[in-house]
Amino acid sequence: MSFESGKTRYLKNLIFAYLPYFAQIISTIVLTPLYVKFFGQEKYAIFVILHTVIGYFMLSNIGLPQAFSRQIIHLKEQNEHAKIGKILSSILFYYSIVIIAVLSINSVIFYGNFFGISNKILNSQNQEYLQIFGLGMILVSFKFAISLVTDVFQSLIDATNRLDISNSIRFTQISLLGIFSYFALKFYGTIEAVLISNILSAFCVFFIMFFVARKFLDSKISFFDAKFEYFKLVLPSGFWYFMGGISIAIITQIDTLVISFVVGLQMVAIYSLMFKFSEVFRNLISTAVNVLFTQVVYNHSKNEMEKIRQNYKKFFLIISGFSIFVALFLYFIGYDIFVLWIGKQNAGSLDIFVWFIIYLVVFSINQVSVLFVNALDKHKAIVLMSFVQAGLNFVLSVWLLSITGDIKWVIISTILALLATNFWFNIYYFKKISK
Repeated sequence: MSFESGKTRYLKNLIFAYLPYFAQIISTIVLTPLYVKFFGQEKYAIFVILHTVIGYFMLSNIGLPQAFSRQIIHLKEQNEHAKIGKILSSILFYYSIVIIAVLSINSVIFYGNFFGISNKILNSQNQEYLQIFGLGMILVSFKFAISLVTDVFQSLIDATNRLDISNSIRFTQISLLGIFSYFALKFYGTIEAVLISNILSAFCVFFIMFFVARKFLDSKISFFDAKFEYFKLVLPSGFWYFMGGISIAIITQIDTLVISFVVGLQMVAIYSLMFKFSEVFRNLISTAVNVLFTQVVYNHSKNEMEKIRQNYKKFFLIISGFSIFVALFLYFIGYDIFVLWIGKQNAGSLDIFVWFIIYLVVFSINQVSVLFVNALDKHKAIVLMSFVQAGLNFVLSVWLLSITGDIKWVIISTILALLATNFWFNIYYFKKISK
């Protein structure tokens, strides 16, 4: 199918992009208090850490879904449709090796608690917690495997800029995950039951994504067509998306592990709940930007740089204003809503909440530059700067948390590291490469 563009397509993509967003909000509002109620703070912290691990596993996709989408757009412009199936076959062959490796390693290291690594991660000797974590690592490995393959088939749809289709499927995924998780909690009330329900919902969505994506593929899929010469067509771009993913994982997900190591599981739960609540509003803002990715790639394939620069300026101003408006809303009534939602005993202090609001503004504005540079496939420099940011964030978080014992310094460290590195650099770098 051909690429669709224009204002009508953008608006349609934007509307449908908010379907999974609102489904996620409802799921979060309903399920998070239930997780805390059924699991308790420390087991909920284990649940959070397990989902953090999934984020790290997903880095093994080495940025291939985004790179594949870019490659499809360019190959269709060059009328080389046969290569698309061969590249996809090569990616799936690589993924099969990754999945086998992850399942094998997790079975030995975490389920067997090799070298006592689970004790170190949880900062606990509680045998019940260690067993839950060990089995949980096996279960999240299966969910990771299904998600890995699902994402690459979504690339076939996204490359035509029909994000309404892929987001409708993602809406189905989040809805099923929420429904299955709710009944798993109601009938069993355990972490293991919830994770199994997550695997079932992911499996259902994989089949939907696969059969829909096949309509967007003009060539066959076969492991016999899997060759390194096709794999390397997406590897350079994918590698830097992958490195960017590593830096983002360090920046956004290392916090829970740092808090667990330094002050314990209870503080992980409080920090994670506040992060999850503020993330709802960060996603509200960033969704408006993310739907632009394939359009910017398409403009770039036609060398329409002036249009790209105009869109950057427009969306930079829109997102800046939107993020400040959301921040003011949260400052005046956000904390009261948060306490009402999760309960005072799990909410943490207003002081910490204000710092999460500041992070929302800085993060959201920075995302505009990140998306445009990624779409131009010039993201090597900002990825390298992200590692500087990640390193600075990690050092500041560990140092300040060790000194103060106050988790607000973890989010403050994240803000300072972003302002000192990528926030200003990404703006400068986009202007440089778009001339």
